[in-house]
Amino acid sequence: MKTASWVFLLTAGLAAFMYVGGAVADEMGWIDMDNCECCRALTSREGLMECLNVETVPISDGIVTIYTVTPDKLADYRDAHKQMRAIVQKRLIGGDVGLCGHCQAMIGLIEMGATREYVKTSTGGVCLITCADQKVQKKIREFYQKDLEMKEKAIRAPQQEDQRTASEG
Repeated sequence: MKTASWVFLLTAGLAAFMYVGGAVADEMGWIDMDNCECCRALTSREGLMECLNVETVPISDGIVTIYTVTPDKLADYRDAHKQMRAIVQKRLIGGDVGLCGHCQAMIGLIEMGATREYVKTSTGGVCLITCADQKVQKKIREFYQKDLEMKEKAIRAPQQEDQRTASEG
């Protein structure tokens, strides 16, 4: 159960960023959907990222993530979860798995003692990652804040590139 919940939280972070092009991902070093095994579980399913809506918000002792996917992609989403769960399990037992910074940080929260709870819904799911330990709560908040910063950076990067191209043209 712990691994399954973690995978859905990971999905939230990934989907919140949506697809980040290779150059931006390399620059950020946080999300790398081309090279991270977990990220590829999502991006390898045609059209899934475009149909997945994710919202993550802080709560008193952690974060909650709400996942919504269009009905025609729900099966793909659940299959991606299954694949990601296997990848994470392999990593948690010491296997060699290529992960981006985001995914590595999520595993770190689990290893620090964060608790995950995932509930399937008819349109996706809800995941909570929490901890009674205030030190771990601080790490969860830091993770959430970094996700926000990286999302903003990912959103700005194409706009900055468009501006740079327009000024050169």
